[in-house]
Order: sequence, then structure tokens, then C-alpha cells
Amino acid sequence: MKNKLLAVSSLALLVLSGCSDTAEEKTLGTPDKGEITVVTPKLIEQEYQAALAALQWPEGYSPKQKLDGLSEDVSYQKGFGDTLASVEYECAWTKQWLETYAVDEAAAQKALGALEQVLSMGYMSPERADDNTREYFQTALEKAQLGDPSGLQQNFTVNCG
Repeated sequence: MKNKLLAVSSLALLVLSGCSDTAEEKTLGTPDKGEITVVTPKLIEQEYQAALAALQWPEGYSPKQKLDGLSEDVSYQKGFGDTLASVEYECAWTKQWLETYAVDEAAAQKALGALEQVLSMGYMSPERADDNTREYFQTALEKAQLGDPSGLQQNFTVNCG
């Protein structure tokens, strides 16, 4: 009887541990091949809103307040909402720098300071961006620090325009 109770308890624990996913969040993959967490559009919107609130924006800039086009029939990778807000941040500050680097040194320096933070943001982490993306942005930023707009202009045209 004692062994049967132990077996039932163990089975219940195993079943419950397999049910750690919620309807809004699910882990896919295997530990040996890598796992990702997928979430509902509602959680992506929450991520986006939290990231918007945490970021400092250029004076007079209003980021898009709500995401458009998220489908209820699609699961999104956790971090996608943060990535969308972070890309908007990068684009806003890049535009600010491009508009001010030749005419307002203080505003341009503030924009560069904001852009320097991009490389430490989650969407530029090795988990979400490849080495080439990070290196490309680093090079564009270094050019901008020397007064050369070509790298940030190209990045803005391709990713923000």
C-alpha cells in the first residue's frame, strides 16, 4: 500500500510538472536542442507597453501606443514585444541624430548617448540578434561618433524608413 501511494504521488507530481505551461505561454523544443517560449498576442502587447514605458524617447517624439496586426491565431516568441519597442527606440534616436548632428551638437550627443545603449538592450543580445547585426550597428555607431552619418543613415533607410 505504501509503495502504491508513493507511485500515485510520484505520478501526480510528474503530471503536474508537465503542466507548467499556461494558455498564454508555452515552451517549445527540447533542452538539448534549445527551447523557446511562445506567447499570445496579449502578452506581446503587454511586453511592448512595458518596454515603451521604460525607455526614454527624444523630445517631442511619440512612439506608437498600440501594436497593429497581431493575429490571435499566431503564437509569438517571448521578447517580440520588447524587440518591437526597442527597434522603434533605435529608429527614433537615429532619426534624431541624423537631423541634429550637423546643426545641434548637444542634441546630437544626447542622441548618440541613447544609441550607445542599444547594444546592451535585449533585442541586441546573442539570444535575439546575430553577431553580424551587432557588429554592423557597432560600426555604424563608431562612424557616427566621428561625425560620419553613412552607417546610421543606411541602417535607418533599411530598418526604419
